[in-house]
This record gives sequence, C-alpha cells and structure tokens, in this order.
Amino acid sequence: MHDSVVFKIFGLEVTNVIVASWVIMLLLVVFSILATRKMKDVPGVLQNIAEWAVEALQNFFGGILGQWRMRRYFPALATFFIFIVISNYSGLLPGIGHFKGYATPTANLSVTAALSLCAFVMIHGLGFKERGVGNQYPDLLPRMAQYEITLLDWIENNVGARKYVAFANKCWPAFPSQFGFEPCYVNSRLVSRGIPVACEVDIYGALSEYIGLCVTDDAVTLLDINNTVPAYIYDEDIKGKYGYKLSDTFMGFHCGNTPECKLCASRAVKYQLIQHRLLEPAGSDPDFTRGTLEGDIAPSDITFYRLQCDSEGQLRAYIAQGEILPVATRSFGGIAIFAIPEMGRFYRHVLIQKRYPHHGAVAFGHYGKTLFEVFKFLGIADIAYNQPKSLPYPTENPFA
Repeated sequence: MHDSVVFKIFGLEVTNVIVASWVIMLLLVVFSILATRKMKDVPGVLQNIAEWAVEALQNFFGGILGQWRMRRYFPALATFFIFIVISNYSGLLPGIGHFKGYATPTANLSVTAALSLCAFVMIHGLGFKERGVGNQYPDLLPRMAQYEITLLDWIENNVGARKYVAFANKCWPAFPSQFGFEPCYVNSRLVSRGIPVACEVDIYGALSEYIGLCVTDDAVTLLDINNTVPAYIYDEDIKGKYGYKLSDTFMGFHCGNTPECKLCASRAVKYQLIQHRLLEPAGSDPDFTRGTLEGDIAPSDITFYRLQCDSEGQLRAYIAQGEILPVATRSFGGIAIFAIPEMGRFYRHVLIQKRYPHHGAVAFGHYGKTLFEVFKFLGIADIAYNQPKSLPYPTENPFA
C-alpha cells in the first residue's frame, strides 16, 4: 500500500498509515476506560465484552504457554493480538476507503515489519532472561523434546471426557539408565503448564499437587522434607535476622522438578549429583544423569501440605504455613531453606508419628484456610497442622 502524507509535525511527515494506527489505538484506549471505570459484580455491556475478550485470550494463550507464562506475558501478547485483529478487520468496514488519510495499518509493510521486529526482540530477550545464555547440554534437547511430546500426545489420546491430568512417573534409577537423561526438566515444564507431575511414582503426591494447583491457580512443586539446615548457615544467615529457631528450619529439596518460574535467576539445566556418583563410572563426566533443573527456589510465602492414605485405608492430611527464606543454600538441586513455626515438633509428632512419606507439596502463598476447607469437604477427619507451642500434640509429653 502506498503511503500518503496527511500532515507534518515539526517537519516530520505523518502518513495515512500512522493516522490509522493512532485512530485504532485511541479507540482501544477509550473502550478500555469506558469498560473498566465502574466495574460491577453484574457487568454492563462494555464490561461484559471486555471480560469475555480477556477470558477468551487467557484461555487461548494459557493453552499454549501454560498458566504462569500466560499471566506473565499476557499484557504484551494481548496488546499485539487485539491491535492486529482490529487493524485487519478495520479495512472491511463499509465506506472506510472514502475517509481521506485512512489506510489499513497491517496492509503496510512498515507496520508488519515493526511488529515483527518487536516480537523478535521480545521473544529472544525473554528467552535469554529465562534460560540464560548458551546451553550446557544441546545434545539432550531432542531426547527431552521427544519425551515431552510423547507425554502430551498420551494426554491428548487418553484424556477423553476428563478435563484434568496428573502424572506420578517413575524416575531414578530406571528412567535415566534406560532413556539416557533425567526427566526432571520436562516434568518442571509440564507443571508450569498446569499438569502436575510427581516423582518416584508418588500418586498421592501428584494428587496433592493437583489440589494445590486448583486452589492457587499457580504452579506448585513437590519436595523432600527430610534435610536439615547446617548449623553454620543458620548461625551466619538466619539467627537473629528472621526470628526462627534452628528446629523451625529445613531444606526443601528435589532433583529438579520445580518449575523455573519459582526458581532464582541462577537456575540452569544440570545433572543429578548423587545419581552421577552412584550410577556412572567414577571420574567420568555426567552422561545419562543430566537433565535436572537446578537452582535455589525464590523467596516466597509457602504452604506445605499433603493428602495421604494410610495403611488402614484412611485418608489424612497435613497443612503448615511458613516461608522460603532469602538465604543461599550452598547446595544442588531445586532447593530452598524453609521456615515454619514449630517445625521440629510438627515433624516429630505429625510427619513421623503418622508415617507420612518424605514428599510434601508446596503452594507458593498462604493457602491453609482454603486447603483446610477442601480437605474437610473430602471428608478427611484427621487434618494436622503445625500447632503452636502452647498447644501440645496428643503424643507430646507434657512433662518434658
């Protein structure tokens, strides 16, 4: 389309394409203001249209990117999408060609080139920000991609009328030795898309993750809860700064299934150190133990919880609220230093006394109130929590 100069501003030529782009942007701004200036529980026409558009786009992008990436990039993606759609259809309006100075923006090479350049810079810039520069193990990418696609294909072929899917997959030592890589990074990608994946065939861990995902509408993770914080780290970085006893703290750890959106910027695809020592020749470079997503988990409020069936077939659950401290772990894996008030007593009189597994689900935020109601709704009578020191557990010695 040929550009024509409509007017000049300080000697700069303003073409018909620029005018058309301004008109579309002005209409979108005015519509947004009118639709949102008096939001109501029972929406009017404009608010209804706006909510429908936002929900439709969130579902569209969420199905492609996963929920956390959708929320993170939704403003930019929705802006691109709406501007392009309105620009395309504006040229179909009857009589629009009779307006002097109007031209469909997206029919102009300059506009499409500018949009493409913006998308190119944004995608690659965010890619470097999320993944870092370079790839330590490029030879793993085809195998990991094939595994992820296989799981997604299985979901598509087997989900049927069911809406939700969760996996409790076998991992070490069978998976890496047979398939040539660790499944952790792929697991983390699926969790970030709203598909819970539990390690070590932990069925109730997967179910717990699924419950947390529904409650929070956010990514969750599953971690080991049987690692103590070294005394020197507590003395150097926690004591006198955060108000927790050493027994209130612990290391939440797993090989690398935590979604990258919950890890610090230093995250990277690495190898499983323990399995490398146990399964591969001494002194060799990591081979099939590569494929974990490692890094300290970012500081956050958390809720530690789990649903479990005991040996008598009775469902029980626990819930404990706390936080991830902004303290470096000096360790490997997907890991963080957790602090939960009276964790030592809770660990002894709930987790050990009631024979809970070593995995606990983590929701990023304080969701104890909602989870408690969910477990009550499921008919669970035994819902434990981290009781304050003034409230002893039934198995706690009152004379100690």
